[in-house]
Amino acid sequence: MRVFRVPHGRSCGCFGLNGTVQAKVSAAVPLLALVLLACGGCGGGETGTKPEDRPPAINGVLLDPRRVAPGDTVAATAVAGDPEGVPLTFLWRVNSGVLLDSTSVQATWVAPSYAASCSLTVFVSDAANQTSLTSVVPVGVGTLVVESYPQGAAVYIDDELTGYVTPATITAAPAGSYSVSVEQAGFMYYPATRSALVTHGATATVMFGLNQAHMTLTQLTVSDFAFQSSWSPDGSRLACATEDDLALYRKIEIFQSPWPDYVGEYLETMDEPDWAPSWGPGDQILFASSRGGAVPRVYVVSLAGGPPDFVYPTEANFPAWSWDGEQIALVAANGAVHDLIVRPASELLPVTVAQDVVEDRPAWKPDDSQIAFSKLVGGQPYIFTVPSTGGTPEQVSHVPGTHPQWSPDGSTIAFVSSYGGTTGVWVLLMEEGPEPLDGWLTATGEDWPTWKPDTGELCFTAAASADSRTLWLAQDYPF
Repeated sequence: MRVFRVPHGRSCGCFGLNGTVQAKVSAAVPLLALVLLACGGCGGGETGTKPEDRPPAINGVLLDPRRVAPGDTVAATAVAGDPEGVPLTFLWRVNSGVLLDSTSVQATWVAPSYAASCSLTVFVSDAANQTSLTSVVPVGVGTLVVESYPQGAAVYIDDELTGYVTPATITAAPAGSYSVSVEQAGFMYYPATRSALVTHGATATVMFGLNQAHMTLTQLTVSDFAFQSSWSPDGSRLACATEDDLALYRKIEIFQSPWPDYVGEYLETMDEPDWAPSWGPGDQILFASSRGGAVPRVYVVSLAGGPPDFVYPTEANFPAWSWDGEQIALVAANGAVHDLIVRPASELLPVTVAQDVVEDRPAWKPDDSQIAFSKLVGGQPYIFTVPSTGGTPEQVSHVPGTHPQWSPDGSTIAFVSSYGGTTGVWVLLMEEGPEPLDGWLTATGEDWPTWKPDTGELCFTAAASADSRTLWLAQDYPF
């Protein structure tokens, strides 16, 4: 179910054609603060003793604009007051640029025409005391890049709408700190805001993804290191490749509700290095194995019992049943590369549908018309789709990714990416526009997504502790 976000009411800022940020700060704010601070010294009765003359207080300096480019004219306002309400005098000093009106609560400063770290000092005095405050103001310009996944979000800086939409590159952005947020109808992004520091001549980049904090997570398993998993067609059981900490091999276990209590059931392939299960019709499970020390081969086994059978005669990996159970896709070795192969489940008549693919798990579209897989582009794997009868592969992800899995309604492909520096689950929103949209869903090491066929909920592996990686079920998506 799509969740719609109601945009917050926000005042509009102004971005010039050259990209310079012009934040508007009302001069009434510091003047009001000055009056309130001065009133703090009023009142009180006679005590017979002259009260102590306390020094003025400076709460800060406000700059308009808040960030300074070379040559900018800046209004600097001292937020100050005297505890006894005594009138104050002001004196400003700066180590670079030119000061105008330097003897009042608000000074005018013309910043230097070059990049610098400037010290702006205000001295505030009453009849007997003086207080000073020095602010270090960076002067320069850099570049601010704002990205969101899905793209097309409106960009806010300091809670002001800028007119930019993601991906946005704001050049000639004055040096300083920025508070950035993004917003788009139909999606919720995380985090709510990101901070960025622009320095002279440098580029600061901020990224936003879908709001994973909105999701509800249920832990399905409680032990072992979990890897690839596959649901039974009715969604009641789960086959999962797990790693035994003692034997250091992978086996295939069968889990079922009530979660996270599991039934300790294994395929009759125990004590063999098995992985990549795919649950098919009649409780048949495809899997890959390097049993006996051989190269990976693809097998099929029945939960009713009996030994596994070969599915493909030569080296192959990562098998996947079609949704109707009539075909099998797998990645087969072809010399130094791998090809995506499709063959009917009942006979050995393989068809090569894509060449030179990544040795990775493929995924069938629910109508079995297309297969998603990963393929290298410029040395990085990206998600592609191809007709299941063969044809021209089409790149559908804009960020690198592996381990695709198609949702039961055909609207979304979940995959794994480390784009942005952290591994997590991403989604391809296949029906959001003329081309799929990448969505960044999690970013704390999640892997191997799979969809629950009866409900469309998303399952993936995630660390439960330092020595355990278990299966989790996600609900309430932010898209």
